[in-house]
Amino acid sequence: MPMAIIDLVSILPTILSISAGFRLLKIFRLIRSFRVFRALKAFRYSKSISMIIHVMKKQYVPLLSVCGLASAYVVLSALLVYNVEPDTFDTFLMLYIGRW
Repeated sequence: MPMAIIDLVSILPTILSISAGFRLLKIFRLIRSFRVFRALKAFRYSKSISMIIHVMKKQYVPLLSVCGLASAYVVLSALLVYNVEPDTFDTFLMLYIGRW
């Protein structure tokens, strides 16, 4: 039912643009951005997407720990490079901080 409402709201501005007398209803043109949600309906019928969602729900904790470890690795690697080659980043920062 909510998807039908989204479809109606996304089509309604096109219908209302025919009658130029309704200025208030032209606000519905902003709602055209909801057309993106219509593309999300395809995920409901895709077997592979539903399988990926099932795996993500079932293996939430291991996936979260892997993402945490990967993020920590990126941060530690960036800190290491920043501390090993500080002269490189001084010129880089001065180019952008000097503009402020």
